[in-house]
Amino acid sequence: MSIQPTKPEMKELDIEVTIERVLKGDRQAFVHIVEAFQQQIFMYCWRLQNQRQDAEDAVQEIMVKAYQKLETYKPETSFSAWLYKMAYHHCLNTKRSMI
Repeated sequence: MSIQPTKPEMKELDIEVTIERVLKGDRQAFVHIVEAFQQQIFMYCWRLQNQRQDAEDAVQEIMVKAYQKLETYKPETSFSAWLYKMAYHHCLNTKRSMI
């Protein structure tokens, strides 16, 4: 996987609109979320895992989880905080499984 340069961060309103589109069946709309957050999540995972390949794999897995669990996201919280929390737990669980 090649991490692409990130697009300018989506505004919360744009994120909410995009999430609504995804939840209504527009699967392609999720691409905008991935493009907006993949670089930031990659850097975060790289710091947590200390391996580029592990971080790249983690980003893919986290984005799949985010898509699958999108209906659990609560709009009254920050989407980026929700995504970073998911990334943190994913990386932590990955490290635990390596021990």
